[in-house]
Amino acid sequence: MNNKTLLIGTMLLIAILGAMYREFGPVEYGRLEQFLAAGNWQAADRETEQIILKVSGRKWTGSIAGLLGWENSLKHFPCKDLQTIDQLWLKYSDHHFGLSVQQQIFQSFDVNDFNGDWFGVWKAFHERVGWRYMFQSKGKPEFDLNAPRGHLPSPHWALAAGGTEKTAPWMSNALYLLQRVEACELSSGLE
Repeated sequence: MNNKTLLIGTMLLIAILGAMYREFGPVEYGRLEQFLAAGNWQAADRETEQIILKVSGRKWTGSIAGLLGWENSLKHFPCKDLQTIDQLWLKYSDHHFGLSVQQQIFQSFDVNDFNGDWFGVWKAFHERVGWRYMFQSKGKPEFDLNAPRGHLPSPHWALAAGGTEKTAPWMSNALYLLQRVEACELSSGLE
């Protein structure tokens, strides 16, 4: 083997290992914290989406198939990662945004008030946190502290895995994550 072949092989191996590390390496929260500290809620929301996808071993697929099969990943989402995401959002939004805020709001609804209709509960929750845009063709999240309490992080991480605002599986996936927040005993501190 000559030096040129060895050099090309080494460079290729380094490129592959670098890509694998970015794909499967440890999750970094520095960028999320920087965005939140700067009040750049939109960038923080996108970064949260990327973290949730990475931790759950998912990628953006752009199809409904990407949403299916998330149940196990989300039901076993590491509490440490959920806590880190939640604590950062709570800290920099003064407890206005965060997964535990969303879970607390969701828990405030009683399915019996909706005649056992979970979709009705989900829609009421969407109204309360300002996610009604999810059911509108051109709606978008609000990226400021004037948004309703619990508005961010948005559920776009579930959409990034596939599907559209009108498909039910993303709602189930968001619900699985809220259930995991409860199982991990995360608290917004404002009960």
